[in-house]
Amino acid sequence: MICVVDTSIVVKFYVEEEGHEQALTLLASAERLLAPSMLLAEFGNVLWKKTRLGEIRAEQAETATSDLRDDLVEIVPLEELHDHALALCLTLNHPIYDCYYLALAEREGLPLATSDRRLLAIAKDGGWPLQDLST
Repeated sequence: MICVVDTSIVVKFYVEEEGHEQALTLLASAERLLAPSMLLAEFGNVLWKKTRLGEIRAEQAETATSDLRDDLVEIVPLEELHDHALALCLTLNHPIYDCYYLALAEREGLPLATSDRRLLAIAKDGGWPLQDLST
């Protein structure tokens, strides 16, 4: 399978939280995973929060970041997606952050894997193909 993944899924590759097993199954079966470059900032922020709250150790955050940089997920520059993401956010009345994922999925003709309920609702209403990993 080839799909676009958002931060809610990538975090579950490394953190044992609700949906962790489904995310690992997706990872094991994926031929290729793609995400907009914004994933790096979002992922880093989630790791920081989880470290700060004591949910993971700093070493786990560093390992996860290193793995991600080692081509676990193919990163697509925001510049390639920006115009379409902006059009989507204005049309859907939804934050542009999520619309970058939708724009990439649409551009590549791929399903979007997410566990973000708001994004799932927008994508379902818009007819985007999904890998629904919400629990």
